[in-house]
Formats: sequence, structure tokens, C-alpha cells
Amino acid sequence: MAARKLEHSQWKDYFDTFSKNNRSVIVNLEISGKDTGDQTEIRWQPLKGVSHDPKKDLLTIFTEDIDHTISKAKDIFVDERSGMPETIEIIDQDDNKQILKIRSH
Repeated sequence: MAARKLEHSQWKDYFDTFSKNNRSVIVNLEISGKDTGDQTEIRWQPLKGVSHDPKKDLLTIFTEDIDHTISKAKDIFVDERSGMPETIEIIDQDDNKQILKIRSH
């Protein structure tokens, strides 16, 4: 299946459900942008959850060791296979791609 775009109105519910159903996964977060280059922000950490605060427009990824917050994301794309997300691509306000890779233990 190809990646699908999540509408902004879906973000909170999607990530609430995603967090509840994916407590046994590990994640890797890569950031790629013309000003930042390519870098790894989170290197295969157990996921505690992902939340979206619509009032402050903040998306936060919580792992065992790192919390990573993205302010005012522009777009989110989800690539799912067999009902399990494999990647979540977040385009931030500076047009950087923040790619959350997901795998089970």
C-alpha cells in the first residue's frame, strides 16, 4: 500500500489509537532537510507514545530516553502494511521531512 495523507482533523485520534496499539514497537526518527542535512534524532528506542495537541499544534514522539516535539507540522503521511504503520512521514513548518520508522521487537 502506498502512503496515505492524514487530514489535520484526524491527527489526534490517529495518534491516540496508534499509541494504544503499538506499545511493543521500537522507532527510529530521521530528519532530512536542505538546511539541516540528514540526521538521526532517535535511534531505535522503545516507543512510549505519540500525541498531538491540537490547541498548541504540537506533535510529540515519546520514547524511553527521548521526547521529540514538532511544532506546527504541515502534513503527515502514513505507510501501513497489514494494518501496521511502517513509516510516518511528518513535514514540518520548515519543509524538513521527519521520518519515523517503526518495527516490532
